[in-house]
Amino acid sequence: MNHYYVCGNYSNKGLTACKANAIPASPVENETISRFQHMLTNKRLLNEIVSRINRRSRIAEAPLREQLAQNIVKLKQLEKQLRRCYELFEEEHIELTELVEKLESLKQATAVLNENKHQLESKLSKLEGNTVSLTEVRRAVKSLFKSFHAIEAGKRNALLRGYIQSIHIPPDRDVTGIQIQGAAAIKQLTI
Repeated sequence: MNHYYVCGNYSNKGLTACKANAIPASPVENETISRFQHMLTNKRLLNEIVSRINRRSRIAEAPLREQLAQNIVKLKQLEKQLRRCYELFEEEHIELTELVEKLESLKQATAVLNENKHQLESKLSKLEGNTVSLTEVRRAVKSLFKSFHAIEAGKRNALLRGYIQSIHIPPDRDVTGIQIQGAAAIKQLTI
């Protein structure tokens, strides 16, 4: 059974808007798949994808690194305060009870900052693991195409339709001259 594509204006508004312009589906689908595959195997595009992914990771890391740096500064300040408390006690400027209170307060503040530091380092470690290489992206795309071609044709074309808003075929009906416009779904892809 042969499938055909018909002009969208014709199917929506009838003969007054456009001629039927039926074209066999198979060459259009093959050309669309070929274009889609070319787009995702384009070296420049893959480099851009890798750059965007890694740039997003660096942007997400920046505030965490700033918080970690501030945390470390505060921990160093607490260490100085701790040494100063001992000095004041040794010089007999403060009593033992006051020293114990100050040490307990500093101990609690240090524990909170150390826990915060640990959490920040953990988050940064996870983000640093998100850095991808061009090799990883190529491997993922290769796997995607392997899976894509294993899907039955009807489901594969339905998947493509989710990412394609319209296909414009030139008047000479040469499918190699088609223009493909992406759907809103393709804008939602996180790169």
